[in-house]
Amino acid sequence: MRKLKLREGTNTAVLFGHHDRHLKLIEDDLGVRLSARGEELTLDGTADATRHAERVLTELATLANDGMVLQPDDITHALSALRQSPETPIKDLLATAATIVTKKRFVAPKTPTQKAYIEAIETYDIVIGIGTAGTGKTYLAMAINALLN
Repeated sequence: MRKLKLREGTNTAVLFGHHDRHLKLIEDDLGVRLSARGEELTLDGTADATRHAERVLTELATLANDGMVLQPDDITHALSALRQSPETPIKDLLATAATIVTKKRFVAPKTPTQKAYIEAIETYDIVIGIGTAGTGKTYLAMAINALLN
C-alpha cells in the first residue's frame, strides 16, 4: 500500500473524472485499488502496479494543473501508451503539437507510434505505413489529407 499526496491546488475533479471514472479506468487497467480523500490517494496492489499507477497519476495531475481537461479517452490512451513505450512521458503523447484539426474535430495520435507516423507525414513527401489492422494508419492519413484539402 502506498500513499500519494498530490500538489496542493490540484484540480482533482479533472484528474479523477466524473464520478471518479478516470480512477476506475486506472484501477481496471493496472489491477490496483485507488481511494481518494481530497488531494491524498491510497494505492493498493502489487509493487509494480502501484508504482505504475503513481507515475500515471502524477503525470496526469501535472497535465491537469497545466490546464488540460482530461477525458476518459486520454486516460485509456495514456495507459495503452505506457504498455507500448514505458519510458515515454504521458505529456509527450497527450500534449503534442501533432494534433490535426479538421472541420469536424481534433484528431490526435493515441500512441507513440502514431505520433511518429504523423511527424513523418508532416516531414516527408512520401510515407509508407505498414502495420496490423486497426492501428490507425488510414484514419490518420485521411485526417491529414482532409486538413491539406
